[in-house]
Amino acid sequence: MLPPHRRVILVALCLFVAACESTGQPNDTDQPGSSEPAASTTPTDAGARLLEYGFEAGQVYTYDLALEQHIVLQSEGTADAIGEEGVPESADVTVTATGTFSFEVAAGPGEGTYSVTVNGTFPDSTVEGTVDGEPVDDATDIDELGVIQPVSTVVVVDSQGRILDDSTSPSDALGLGATPLAGLSGDLGRIVGPILPAEPVTVGDTWTETTTDTVLGDAPVDTVMEATLTGKEALAGADTLVIGTTSTTGQADMDLADFFAEFMGAFADPDDPEAQAQLDRAIDQLVFRITIDPSSSESTTWFDPEQGVAARSTTSGPPTTFRMEVAMPDEETGELQGYSMRLDVTQALDYTLVAS
Repeated sequence: MLPPHRRVILVALCLFVAACESTGQPNDTDQPGSSEPAASTTPTDAGARLLEYGFEAGQVYTYDLALEQHIVLQSEGTADAIGEEGVPESADVTVTATGTFSFEVAAGPGEGTYSVTVNGTFPDSTVEGTVDGEPVDDATDIDELGVIQPVSTVVVVDSQGRILDDSTSPSDALGLGATPLAGLSGDLGRIVGPILPAEPVTVGDTWTETTTDTVLGDAPVDTVMEATLTGKEALAGADTLVIGTTSTTGQADMDLADFFAEFMGAFADPDDPEAQAQLDRAIDQLVFRITIDPSSSESTTWFDPEQGVAARSTTSGPPTTFRMEVAMPDEETGELQGYSMRLDVTQALDYTLVAS
């Protein structure tokens, strides 16, 4: 069995990977946190209409999803510092995959809310690149990077698409809620499409939504979505409205040393002075910092106003960068072991509605 402080570091590593997996386009209203209603910044004309998602209990929407993900990992030091074996020192990998995602709607906990069960799988994927300088053969070679995993989650939304609760998301394992980062180009556990405005809009109108996440970092992190109704386009027999969205998220800094020091202190054994002294030394030297750099993404959604659903939605953006720095005394010698990691992830998504 791993010593207590090693088990704690493994929990943190899982949290770090979960944050990488669950980041996405910022159509979030995470709890705890706050969100300002989408406000129009340009005047509308007499032909304006209110846009809403047409959720009704019992509906099921099915999308085909094409995904491309480029992952570059660089690390220094020893992975023993995080109590993990098999973590690659470097990787440069491109993953392409096709998946099927279903969104099953049920009544939500409050008036005007809906509970949406999201299930997705990736039956077909290809992997190209290298891990530690060696060519990768398939996705099992990069399991440590947490890519191309099945998705199963439940989110509560309103008719504008604001997420009111997503407590079943992977990153909520330690009560952190989801991580609304713009740069990872869309969270696979969310509804398809942007937050819609609270007021009627027409072609040329712009609206914004600001979400503040109070638990992602040591200080509140804002995500700002700016959307514009750019035009109209026929798509698959439907007259759709084209919505262009730009989203940006500020930097998130997380210093988890104090949290893990308190957690590790729970394993203190007053009847074993030697073990207690070792634990005290580990706590004194513990370093655990995570930084997520500012991120951004751009999306285009073809929204069918008659059905109240996104007929298609694409999202992409520049890389999102995650950094982790860990220092942990060796359990045998007490010598300080250091480990640092940089993970750059670029992701592009293309959802197409195939059944509703």
